[in-house]
Amino acid sequence: MTTDDIDRVDAALEDDKTVTDVVQLGDIDGKWLYSVEWKTPVAVAIAVLLEDATVLGASGKDGVWSFRVLFPQRKALSIDGSPFEEYDIPLGIERIYELGQTEDGDDDLTEQQREALQAALENGYFEVPGDATLGSIADDLSISHQALSERLRRANELLAEAALHPVETDEEEGVTTG
Repeated sequence: MTTDDIDRVDAALEDDKTVTDVVQLGDIDGKWLYSVEWKTPVAVAIAVLLEDATVLGASGKDGVWSFRVLFPQRKALSIDGSPFEEYDIPLGIERIYELGQTEDGDDDLTEQQREALQAALENGYFEVPGDATLGSIADDLSISHQALSERLRRANELLAEAALHPVETDEEEGVTTG
């Protein structure tokens, strides 16, 4: 859930039937940090899943929890689904990232592509209606309109590819494909 209404977050956590104890630990740069304890069946399933992992973040929306988890080795990711099945808890893996790869998939962007995207974003180029033109951003970066256009197109292609074709893992060999 993304909201500026902390009361809404507290109410959602209070209404969550899988949660037994919630404590707000603090506010860090406008993001709230909570300690959450789950009811026994959910806690058992989560403990099995996260046995060798570190939780980097968790969020809930419409009765579904999502976790950002760091596993020390790929083989630690082999998940036994039986605790989840036993308690009728759906389990799915949305994305797998290699260490050093970002969630945005921008690990393959060149520095020039990253700079072009950053400038376009900061100048409102992607807003509707756009607040900037390619020409004005190109001038700020001291490059040609054509060079900026090509950098943005290539960067957008990489980002779209990462979003539409996430990294997949061959579990037997631990090979990552994209």
